[in-house]
Amino acid sequence: MDNKYQISNINNYDLWDNFECNSPQSSIFSSKEAIQTFEKNLDLFSISKGAEIKCLIYLYKESKSKITNLPLIYSGMLFQAQKKQKNSRYLAEKFKLTEVIISDILSQYKSVELNLHFNVKDIRPFLWFNYHEKKLPKFKTEVRYTSLINLKNKNLEDIFKNLDDVKQRDIKKVIKNKNYQINYDFDLKLLKKLYIKMMRKNDPNFVDKNLDNIMLFLEKIYQKGKAFQTNLIFNNKLLYSNFISYHNNSACFLYAARDPDILERLGGTYTLWKSIEKCYQKKLNFIDLEGVNSPQRGSFKINFGGDLYNYYKLILNK
Repeated sequence: MDNKYQISNINNYDLWDNFECNSPQSSIFSSKEAIQTFEKNLDLFSISKGAEIKCLIYLYKESKSKITNLPLIYSGMLFQAQKKQKNSRYLAEKFKLTEVIISDILSQYKSVELNLHFNVKDIRPFLWFNYHEKKLPKFKTEVRYTSLINLKNKNLEDIFKNLDDVKQRDIKKVIKNKNYQINYDFDLKLLKKLYIKMMRKNDPNFVDKNLDNIMLFLEKIYQKGKAFQTNLIFNNKLLYSNFISYHNNSACFLYAARDPDILERLGGTYTLWKSIEKCYQKKLNFIDLEGVNSPQRGSFKINFGGDLYNYYKLILNK
């Protein structure tokens, strides 16, 4: 390791919170609430230069030697925000810190899977790891995508106009139909029940071992005033529900479920639109729709007028 830097384990959540909220890689997945909820399954590190923390690292463990990208979406590195450094120096330091993370932290594990935050742009240290060593393991890289809807300095009418024309017409149809009602009641039991029913419609043997912990996390951030649930009632039955978090002036689409036994086409669109409206009312900067990485999900989410951002999944098996 470069002797300019010192690596430490970190368990001071207030220190974590202060740094995380100022990092360009901040998200609900690296928030204090997430770290506290999943602390038994996390390895947390800081990298400092002198007395100044330059980087935080959060890694979800499936076992002592295996890092997994589950149960949440982003993990990995939180860099210090750029201050008065020239851009070239800031980029060079992030590059060096990434090399230190690979050589001195990730080297401890036999297996690594990470989904880096979309604001991690430079993955060259991962691509160049063991570059000249044909027989040594290398990182496998998968490019993934999410859609971000920008809400800052826009009015709601302009945000609506950015939606695909079909989405706009569908929303107008629902508004005119008295069989649809929206509420924002918090009921994770209903959301969980609906989610399991939906998943088992496609796979009768569906089991998610992380689901209970995720529901605890959703409850924690709701109780902290960092989330809301949007529910669509159709003909007096719960048809659709989604759960949106917000942290550090940005929102994230975390969970959604629908009743697969009700044949209806418009509910998902209208529910998400009402969630976008609520985020706008809360004066948030943007909404991360959390992945457009399959044909159906990608087609649905990209039609809400967001901008496409890529992020990286990194895999290393020794």
